[in-house]
Parts: sequence; structure tokens; C-alpha cells
Amino acid sequence: MVEGRRQVTLPDPTVAALRGFLQSSLALVYLDQVPVGSAFFISDTLLLSCQHVVAAGDNCAVRPFQGELLSANVVLDDAVRDFTVLEVAAAPGGAPRPCVLLGLTATVGDVLVGGYPRQNDAQPGAEIFPTTAHPRDDAVQKGAVQSLKIEAGKVITPGMSGGPILDLATGEVTAIMRWSEDPGAATGGGGVPISQLAAVCDDVRRLAANPPPSVCDWRDALGRERWQSLGHSWDMTARVDLRIGGDRLHWRISLDQGTPDFTVTVQDLGDDVTKALFKWAQRRRIRWQEEVDLVGQLLARALLPPGVADHLRALQGSTSVLVRMFFEEKNDLADIPWELTILPWERSTVPGQNYAFLATHSAYRLVRVMPGQRPGPGFGGGVGAGLGVGVGVGVAPDGGAGPGGVTVLATVALPKQWSYPQVRGKNSVTPYKWPETPKISSDLRSDLKARGFSLDPCESAQWSEVSDALQANRPDVFHFIGVGRRGADGEPLLSFASWNEGDEDAVNARYVLQQAAQSGVKLVVLELVLVPEEENFDPLTASSLGNVFADGLRAVVLTHLPVHPAQLQGFNQTFYREVGAGKQVEAAVQEARNRLQQHKQVEDAAGFGWFTLLTDDRPGLVLVSSPQGDGTQRGLAQSSPLSLTARLPGAGALDRFDQRG
Repeated sequence: MVEGRRQVTLPDPTVAALRGFLQSSLALVYLDQVPVGSAFFISDTLLLSCQHVVAAGDNCAVRPFQGELLSANVVLDDAVRDFTVLEVAAAPGGAPRPCVLLGLTATVGDVLVGGYPRQNDAQPGAEIFPTTAHPRDDAVQKGAVQSLKIEAGKVITPGMSGGPILDLATGEVTAIMRWSEDPGAATGGGGVPISQLAAVCDDVRRLAANPPPSVCDWRDALGRERWQSLGHSWDMTARVDLRIGGDRLHWRISLDQGTPDFTVTVQDLGDDVTKALFKWAQRRRIRWQEEVDLVGQLLARALLPPGVADHLRALQGSTSVLVRMFFEEKNDLADIPWELTILPWERSTVPGQNYAFLATHSAYRLVRVMPGQRPGPGFGGGVGAGLGVGVGVGVAPDGGAGPGGVTVLATVALPKQWSYPQVRGKNSVTPYKWPETPKISSDLRSDLKARGFSLDPCESAQWSEVSDALQANRPDVFHFIGVGRRGADGEPLLSFASWNEGDEDAVNARYVLQQAAQSGVKLVVLELVLVPEEENFDPLTASSLGNVFADGLRAVVLTHLPVHPAQLQGFNQTFYREVGAGKQVEAAVQEARNRLQQHKQVEDAAGFGWFTLLTDDRPGLVLVSSPQGDGTQRGLAQSSPLSLTARLPGAGALDRFDQRG
């Protein structure tokens, strides 16, 4: 149905800004080095044009507005709807290219049209001009729009085909210019609605639903109210899924199944490997800043080879970038402390530090997806070169809207009779005080109560009592503070108090997590501290836990290196504050790690890196309702454990954790 003509609703400053963005998104199409028509960017690497301008098999190139000539490939062409999707390489250095905001609503009223009108014996120049338009309904399919008619009054010249048509009522590009009624007269022309393209093109449909980070300036020009009225979340979260396989000598980093692997070897890490391994193998519980910086640079070379780094940089316009690491099953590459990876193009905002870390930077969220999970939509064939971009929204579980509707079962399983190790700082003589178990327990409960969560304390540290409490009370969160290790056969074990005072009861961690999941728990926090001085142990790792999400568990936060109890309170205070405010669990963990990096209760430069998060394949969920009113729903995020052992390739000395201070 054709509605009545809409008047321009956007204020003049907004129209002026969008006009500039539209022009910046244009590109001139060349066939065999001859300019033939127009195109425009819809993402950092994808462009739209007309099929009669450029089609599969053509030797084509594009010149972005005021840019250099780029080779282009035809990804998809459709002769019936007369459109073509072109792809170019990512911008050098990962700088995001300007692109348009796509819309699927039929335009009625004032528009801006852009393109490169052809000129005899001269290089075409970009033009943006106002005109009016209305849709033509499809004569066969009820409610469908067949085309967009540019009304008489403007001359639509050759060369404009493939240019964007911007609806000035919504601020969206709703059609692509296709034809002219008469190239020599002001009789108007027409275009193909974006809705027609979205019906047959996954990339167009996905980008219309989830705009890429490059449109953040476009979003800001429209403003929050208009942006959200178009059905978009104000917070634009980009997602990068990395597949990691191979072994500790040769490993592969892939963005998706349609792009080549980036192969990395020990030799690729450079001459600093020996120095880093020597420092890391000095077997101290406390890591000094210089060695963490060195290891962080090596991990950046291992996880972020140039192609991957360029993609991450291209997403910097996003509100946040969710970086998910998918590992092959039973692959101990999942056990490397990737949280210590630095961002080679960023500087730290923490006073006295030179480097920014991927696990603490406010623009990123770093998680591991549990082995056995498979990447979902956006992992294979994602937007651009394997980038799944969008806002993840979860389904609200049962329970109250605020923190008080979320129940936490808190257990501190640290037998009083154990003798715990002494930990000293770099220049300190007096060891850090090890708080009594009742103090650790009361601090955790105080943090939970202060943030408004319903507390279900389990006074007993015996597994039988904890198991009964899980089954009887069915909490949302299970928070465990205690000791974890691997048994003689490599099985992951958690230590609980025994009915026989002085002994401990070692319970398989997989069984504990399974029982928690079957009791309705969605999030487990496993905070593992240093074992008694006389004990030797191998720490729990992500690979040793296996796939623990089969029974409905959504998230596990794990200290993959044992920590001092003083480090727990700073993390817990921030984590539950952020979760209680409606933040996604990924964001809450990132912020809590950031807090540990800036405010160290224990002088450990790597302390933030021992807190890791693994998830299943449903990102972007929260524990409580968001107070933002931006469409975020209530749910639970995922997480999963990682290993304490920093198994850099060939680093046998890192496979153990020595108990000497």
C-alpha cells in the first residue's frame, strides 16, 4: 500500500551530516579501466551496485570517494532484481570505511540520491541531490513493493545506476538507483528497494538488521531516539569468532570457514620467546610488569596475526567487540593465558603502564567458547571477511527483574586446619595476610547483599550439603571459593571438606557442574586459591573440564591460575555490581578484570589474567533486566573455565605451578 507523502522529519544539521556520510560511502565502478557506473559501501568490504553495471565475470574495480582504485570481485548478482554485491579487501591498517545505513521500509517523500553522472571526455564526479520518490506496489504479491519511482523534476543521467537513495524521513538508504526515464530530460527515474535485495541476499538482510560498526557516526547524527525507533540497539556490539587449532608448535587462526587460515609457528613469535620463557619459568607466584608485557606481546603475535589484527581494528567504531575463541576439542591451546594478550595498536590508560590488554580494554570482551560448541550464525559466511556483527539479545528466564530475583548459592570450601602459603610482593618483607575462612565467606556475602542479590548461603563446606542445597533451593548462580586440581588420571577435582575433620573430599568438577546445571544454575563462579604449602598439584584447565554446558549451564567464570584471597574481593565487588546493573556477563568480567589491573590488592601484574570466562554459543545475555530501555532482554550469559598453566608453544617449564614464593 502506498502511504501519503511524508514530509522531511530530520532537522537540517542531521540532513547535512547524512549528506556527507552518503557521499563518503560512494564508489565509482570501472570495467576494464573505464568508468561505467556507481556503487556504495554497505560494510567495510561489501558494496552494492546494479547488475547491468557490473556482473559476474567482469574485470571490475572500484574507486571509493577520494580514494585509490581497488580490485573488486562479484560476490552475488541477480539479473531479475538488477543488483550486484561487490567485495574488496579490508582497508589497510584496519581503518573502517564509511558505509550506509540500510532500511527495508518503502520510501514516500523526500530523498537524497547519490552517484557518479557520466560526463563526456571527463572523469565522473560524485553528486548528491534532493528529489522526491514514491513506491510502486507489486501487482502480484500483496503488500510488496516492486520498485521506487523517482518523481519528475530531476534529470537522472547515465552513470547514476548503482547509487544509493536515502529516505530523509528515516535516515536510511532504502533503494538503489536503477534506471532513468529519459537521460536528456527531467522526467525522473527509478530504483530497486533494499527490501527486494534483502529477500535473496543474506549479507544485505543481515546488515539491514544489524548495522556494521562503520555506521556509528550515522547513528550519532540520528540520535538515540530516532535510532532506536528504527529497531536498532544504541549499543552496537561487533563479534569476531576465531577458530584456533593445531598444536603448540604449529597452530592456525581462522576468522571463518570461508577465509584462509593464518598459520603461526614458534619461529613466527620472534627472538623474545627464549627470554619470555626464561622469565616465566622462574616459578614465582607474583608476576612483574616487565615479564607480563613481554608475554603479552608474544601472545599478540600468536593470537592476532596481521589479518586478524586488521579486522579487530576495523571494528573499533563499535560500542564493544566480542572476541570469542573456539578451540578444537581436547586441545591444550585452550589452556594458554590468552587474557594477557596485548593490543599492539593501543596504549594503556592505566597509569605507569605502556600496553593495553585485550582482556581489560573497555571496547572488547574476551571469552572462550567451550570445546564441543560450534560457531552459530555469523561464524561461517559472516559479514565481510568472516566477521559476525550484531547485537546479541537473550530470552528472559523465570525470576524477578532486578538482582533480588536472582539467587546465589555461596560456598567457601577452605578447611580451617589447612596451612596456606605465604606470598610476598616484589619489595616486601611481610607476606600478604591470608584472611581467615570466615572472613572470606563474610566478604563474599557482603558483596552479594550490597548488590541486591538474594543470598542462599551454604554454611557447610561438605559436598553432600552443597549438593542438597543445590537441589532444594535451585539457585541461579553457584559461587564456589576453594581449591581445584587435576587428579592422577587428569580428571578435574574440586576440594570440599570431609566429614572426618582434617581430611578433604575431592569431587570431580564435571560432576559438580553437572549437578549445578541440573538444579537450574545458569552461571557458576569457580574461584580457586593457592593450595596448602605441602601440596603439589596440576591446576584445572579449560581442556580438562570438557563440555560442561550440555545440561543447561550457560557460564563458568574460572581462576585458571590459583589466586590469593585478597584478589577475589576486588573482582567480586565489580563483577556483581556490573551484573546487578543489567550488564552482560562478558562485560561484567571484562570490567572486573580491568578493576584488578588498576587496583591491585596483591602486587601481581598478571592477576587480572587469571580470571577467565568460557561460554556456550549464545552470547550477549544478562542476569537481570537492563535499566536502559533499549531492547535488551533479561537472560544469562555464558562462560567457561580456562587453564592456569601458561602453555606457550614448547614451554615445558610452564606446565607446572611451583609452590615456592
